[in-house]
Amino acid sequence: MQLPLITLVLIFALAGAVLVTTTNWLMRRADQFEKARLSWRRGAQGELSVGALLAALPDSFYVFNDVTFGFGNVDHIVIGPTGMRSKSKPAAEW
Repeated sequence: MQLPLITLVLIFALAGAVLVTTTNWLMRRADQFEKARLSWRRGAQGELSVGALLAALPDSFYVFNDVTFGFGNVDHIVIGPTGMRSKSKPAAEW
């Protein structure tokens, strides 16, 4: 049994449209994941940089990194003779 030419053309056109639409959707999702990955990476690099700077403080300072509470986390807490300071910065600001 042979299908009419118009039927074959319509089947291939539909398959092509599905392929293009799916590829477009997958590319957009990949871009979203890449942006999220870069944001997390920038945040992690920033936290490591600040942690390294805080590690150089004198022994009279106590440094706590990535402290988790019930409502979230604080990247750095420093307690010393001059008082207590905390720092939590979104990745977009690094």
